[in-house]
Amino acid sequence: MHSQPPWARARSPDHANPLITKGPTMDPRTVILYRSKHHGNTKKLVDALVAAHPEIDTIDVATLGKEEYPDLSPYHIIIVGSGIYYTKFDKDVLRVCDHCLRDGDNVIGLMTYGGAAKFNGGDLDGVCRMKMATLMCTYGCPGFDTFGPYKFVGGMNKGRPNQEDIDGAVEFYDKFLADYGEILVEERLKRDKRDAFNAAHPAGGLFTNLKRSAKKIAKRVKGDNSKATDEKTTAPVAADAPSATGESTTSENQ
Repeated sequence: MHSQPPWARARSPDHANPLITKGPTMDPRTVILYRSKHHGNTKKLVDALVAAHPEIDTIDVATLGKEEYPDLSPYHIIIVGSGIYYTKFDKDVLRVCDHCLRDGDNVIGLMTYGGAAKFNGGDLDGVCRMKMATLMCTYGCPGFDTFGPYKFVGGMNKGRPNQEDIDGAVEFYDKFLADYGEILVEERLKRDKRDAFNAAHPAGGLFTNLKRSAKKIAKRVKGDNSKATDEKTTAPVAADAPSATGESTTSENQ
């Protein structure tokens, strides 16, 4: 019997928040969302991470339908893996990220590349910023590359990622988990409580909020106008202010 992957399972009301446990602590949950084309460079890093941490879930974007988007809400850590193509992540990986990430998500970039690594990952960071997620850090290493002009010279970075690169990815994740795992669990619990409160106290949606704001502005303007009118009617007239005829309003003889 074929079972659904964890990210595709429907969330029942009794299991609305799989991250909240009755115990004092829990381990963070991690998913790797990736695309590995051509030579499978990124897949080698993904496989090594899963071998070291079998609890990690993986989602190969290539297996998703065009309008199929995974539920990433159960995960504290979202690793986004891709080869780099002219300094950019795979476009389908970015499309899924743009659709699935949300405020408070914590993302790690996982990259293999042929050229220099200086400008890699900027597009992923841009998507994270737009979705109010956080790109916490990135790990990258060279990969065998025959993309574009490299195919005319037999490719570059043959034999990469090598074992040192692969071990480095695991060590990088282990250190991240040790440094931030507990903090991310605590922060997610706070977000889940906010979500639960907002669900129990709906604000009424965008249109209702706009109407409420418009009423507040109108009331404020009306109040300011009334105040200005009162100030005009009660303002004292200067003793030597000119009358409408240009003569002084004082009763003294000049």
